[in-house]
Amino acid sequence: MSVAPRLELALRPSRRWAWLLAVTLGVVALVCIGLPLKPWERIGLIGALLGVGVLAARDWRWLAGADLLLWDETTWQLRVRGEYVRLENCRLEYLSPWLIVLSYTAPKRRRHLPLFGDAMTAEGFRQLQVRVRSGALA
Repeated sequence: MSVAPRLELALRPSRRWAWLLAVTLGVVALVCIGLPLKPWERIGLIGALLGVGVLAARDWRWLAGADLLLWDETTWQLRVRGEYVRLENCRLEYLSPWLIVLSYTAPKRRRHLPLFGDAMTAEGFRQLQVRVRSGALA
């Protein structure tokens, strides 16, 4: 089985990712409410969670703007809000039948790109799985 030299995947928002985020936030909120904490400890915990939330929202907004993943035999590129970002040092972090997580170096920092099966066509997700299993990450 040969691998196509070029891969172009149109991305769309993933319902599964949104659902997992909502469930995670709900569980964290329930745990925080149920913890027997002193008022100053509760304020510290809320502050820490807000900081994590701000960082997560920043990354989510950036990745939510991604609409195209492109492989052109030598490099991976991600189109985010009309601008192409070259994915340097791209490597596979996690692979399952419904989720692929790639990590890469983008301008200024290391990022992770979760790609859920419902964020693209079934055939596109299958092609991406074949590509990463064959070691075609650069």
